[in-house]
Amino acid sequence: MMEWLQLLLPAWIMGTLLVFLTAPLGCLMLWRRMSFFADTMAHGTLLGVAIAGALSLPLWLGVAGTAVLLVGVLWALHDNRLPNDALLALCSATLLCSGLLFIQHVPSLRPELLSYLFGDLLSIDWPDLPVFTLIIAISLVILYRFWQPQIQFA
Repeated sequence: MMEWLQLLLPAWIMGTLLVFLTAPLGCLMLWRRMSFFADTMAHGTLLGVAIAGALSLPLWLGVAGTAVLLVGVLWALHDNRLPNDALLALCSATLLCSGLLFIQHVPSLRPELLSYLFGDLLSIDWPDLPVFTLIIAISLVILYRFWQPQIQFA
């Protein structure tokens, strides 16, 4: 009976902690008319996973590098005549296709494709929780610090 709780409890705790960060961030994205931002970031980082896997680098490094590159591209391509969501949708589709095509050429990543696409919350273990809690807390402090200027900008 307790084995299933040992497996599910870290995932439940992690999901609950993520809500405290994703709810205010989601509101900011909606207010700034960037509702596809999370979708674009998720699809874009799939390409980062593929590149990091091909170069035998840590996957988080590929994800972080692609995320920074994606934000730079979105900033450079920003045009007031074009809605933000149109640019985000274009980048999302392009990066998802590129990432899937690239992953097909990296044999070590192919078996894990579904977990990269949909995630695997059950892979969270007890030692991971303090690290994620610290990251979420730091992110919330930064968000709180810049909340008022973001509201005024939106």
